Amino acid sequence: IGEQLMSEQANKHGFAVEQVIALRLDRGNGTYQYIVRSSKEIQDRRGRTSVFFDADTGEFKLALLPSGQYSGNTVTNWLFALHMANVFGLPYRIFVCALGLTIVLLSVTGIIIWTRKRAARLSVPPAHRTIRKIAGRENI
Repeated sequence: IGEQLMSEQANKHGFAVEQVIALRLDRGNGTYQYIVRSSKEIQDRRGRTSVFFDADTGEFKLALLPSGQYSGNTVTNWLFALHMANVFGLPYRIFVCALGLTIVLLSVTGIIIWTRKRAARLSVPPAHRTIRKIAGRENI
């Protein structure tokens, strides 16, 4: 039933089914979700094209496409794909990895600079700290 309903939605919305991903049963709602990878996908991997149908009668309930159907779904899928580095292939994954390493490097160097400044500030004799405090230049 899921395959038939997905085929109908593919014809209706103009996309091709590339690979079957899963069939899920939601007992709480009494529906099945049939998930495929389609030509509407944003991600390089995985599939998010879904049809929902009644678990008892097989009646079609809802189709969700990863792009082109609802703008909220399209934006959400783009953000998820960018965050997980599942778009633009290997070059983008390398870029995301380099960006992550840069953030780690900046964090580590920030901590190193802070500890050096703190050590220098604490190495000033107490008498000099009092003079600096009176002069209004104390930044502790």
